[in-house]
Amino acid sequence: MNLTSELIWSLFLTSLIGLWLIWQAIKINSNIDIFKIIVQWFSNRPIVLPSLLFLICPFLSTYIFRIFITKFNMENTNQIIAQIIITSGSVISIYVANRFLESFKKNQEQKKVTRIIIASMENHLHNLEEILKYLNEVLTKSQMNKIYNQVNQIKNNYIYESALKQVGILTSKHIDIISKSYIALISLLDQMPRLYDKQREEQDEQSKTYVSLGYDKQRERKNEQSKTYVRLSIEELIINTKLDIMLLSREILQDDEKFNAYKKIVQNLYSQMKVHIDKRYIFNEHGDRINSDHYESLTMNITLERIEKLFEEYSLLTELNDSYNKNQIEFEKKENMDFDMDNLG
Repeated sequence: MNLTSELIWSLFLTSLIGLWLIWQAIKINSNIDIFKIIVQWFSNRPIVLPSLLFLICPFLSTYIFRIFITKFNMENTNQIIAQIIITSGSVISIYVANRFLESFKKNQEQKKVTRIIIASMENHLHNLEEILKYLNEVLTKSQMNKIYNQVNQIKNNYIYESALKQVGILTSKHIDIISKSYIALISLLDQMPRLYDKQREEQDEQSKTYVSLGYDKQRERKNEQSKTYVRLSIEELIINTKLDIMLLSREILQDDEKFNAYKKIVQNLYSQMKVHIDKRYIFNEHGDRINSDHYESLTMNITLERIEKLFEEYSLLTELNDSYNKNQIEFEKKENMDFDMDNLG
């Protein structure tokens, strides 16, 4: 049975496309890259490829020579052009499809890594909020042990470090965001033991009879300032982490539900902080008015500016300002009620 050149070309291209599809399927569903394995195998055995070419060359050259002698008749010129077009079209189609599948695979890997990172961030948020509760009370040894427990849970989570190694998957922009969040977290955790040491030193001094009342009050004030600084650092980190989750949810996961949930949270936090800074005092959970000078730090203003910049980038700045105005109106209502209660008293 004699096969025509057209049929041979058709079988060859069909086989090539079939092998390529199998290769791509394996790459998408596993971390195995057959092409790289084959290239590496031949690179480690440099004599194999020249030997194969030497053995195939006599047969291949004879066949090609015979085909070209036959086909270069004028009457078959159109068929040759048609085969060239078909071959070129097939090669271009393979290249385009390969680029598409590579992009799809990278996108899926980005989403997989990002989901793990966000889950880790949310766990860290829970730990930080628990630490924040303990810092609102006197730091006893028991409470400091609880803080250490939360700190150890964060330190035993190596997701950030793993994510920072995914240079080929995540973009430099997102790697930078995750890196800054990780550095801020580690820096904050390093402050925890020193905070307890300061309070323990204060308690030791209080137990000595020769400590004057003024000196005792001074140490107590310094210790409270240290706690306030740590609380502020935690609050800033919590806000920035929620903003990071919002950004990653939109730009990588394209998860509208998670994005909208964190957008609302960030809007509320931004509005409360900005109103508190403008009014210079806040209401605590019991409705008591307290000073809000600690919100007027440079880093907190940088956080506010970062929120504004991101919302502007997403064309949501008007929505952010509306949330601030609404929160300001509610604050003023509460302020007037507080003023009326003082007058009645």
